[in-house]
Amino acid sequence: TEVFYDAGNAINSPLSPVQGAKINWGCASADTVQDIDGDLLWLGTTKENSYEVIHMKNLKAQAVSTKSIERLLARSLFTEVYSWSHKSDGHSFYVLTMEDQNISLAYDLKEGLWSQWTNSLGNYIKISDSYGPLIQGEDDGKIYSMALSNTDDAGSPITFDLITPNFDANIDRRKIVKLLKVSADQTPGSVIQIRHNDEDYAAAKWTNFRQLDLGRSRPFLVDDGTFNRRAYHIRHQCNTTLRLHYMDLQMDLGTL
Repeated sequence: TEVFYDAGNAINSPLSPVQGAKINWGCASADTVQDIDGDLLWLGTTKENSYEVIHMKNLKAQAVSTKSIERLLARSLFTEVYSWSHKSDGHSFYVLTMEDQNISLAYDLKEGLWSQWTNSLGNYIKISDSYGPLIQGEDDGKIYSMALSNTDDAGSPITFDLITPNFDANIDRRKIVKLLKVSADQTPGSVIQIRHNDEDYAAAKWTNFRQLDLGRSRPFLVDDGTFNRRAYHIRHQCNTTLRLHYMDLQMDLGTL
């Protein structure tokens, strides 16, 4: 990819190349290009036919897709691939949808973090376009608002799921969880559900959800089992706002 400027040349092309602005990525699909406050993002491809998400700012381009994201890109046939953007509360998001993979990936330009956005059934989020806080549904053409003040979707609570990485507290011994405490905004009527998995995310090994009332000043759970390595799943399905700060575990050490 080369960048040109209008040099006003009298003969041949009026354009001249911008020196030092040659980019070693092409564009895999024009439908993935987004201009977000002057920054360009798109699904790039190389001569080796590898795919990465490219972010260009002030004519300097770099790949912002992680190895995990690039593994997902490598599986796609890109038969139906497109992007849209969204800006909220100082954060700008680039959202890339691959329908053949049934997945929508969102990149937060401010934090440099990737996440997966889904509909209520876990499928890709069916949005065709956006403008400010407004988005357009792919199936029904309706206009929706993604304002932070929204806590429900046409009367149904919006589901929020957070799954942590596996962790072992840097100790290769069994840990007995005596107390689990969550720090969050104290909101009457707000309840989160918490469960855990001690078997590397095996689908059948998740425990039952336990409820925690965030209307309390110091919400906590007692006797949360024993583990070597564990991941937690936090779910919120209430018509209230939610802001989580951190989660503390009070643990006793067991044997190997």
